[in-house]
Amino acid sequence: MDQVGSKAEQETTVAEGLAIGCLVLGVTAVDNQDADTAFRRAWAEWPHAKRYPHVKASFERNAVPRILSKSEGRTGSYLAFWAADRGFAPHLRPSWDLQGAIEELTASTGLTAADWTDLARRFVKALGDDHVQRDGTSA
Repeated sequence: MDQVGSKAEQETTVAEGLAIGCLVLGVTAVDNQDADTAFRRAWAEWPHAKRYPHVKASFERNAVPRILSKSEGRTGSYLAFWAADRGFAPHLRPSWDLQGAIEELTASTGLTAADWTDLARRFVKALGDDHVQRDGTSA
């Protein structure tokens, strides 16, 4: 089933899902240098990518930096966002805790926390440990 919505809505959902998945994994920031390549790999392998046909991750596009950097200011982004400052850092919106955000994301997308965490795990793996910050480590 394709996810309904505009390009901006689908990109917002994916940015939120990726942020929440990264937070579940304990990721506090990622290096933006290889983010696009890592996302391309993760997206190509993720079985639910076809639900978001407007999210394009190809060599011709610089998708992930644009999607993540715009997530903080998007009005449709109400669960989570990525702050861009010498990398990308996933954050929950102030009115949500992680469990509540996971439940809302599941209800609004039909995908489970495990599905979104799977995308995040693929993204983080493709980045490599040297480019990921987790609770007290440096990116």
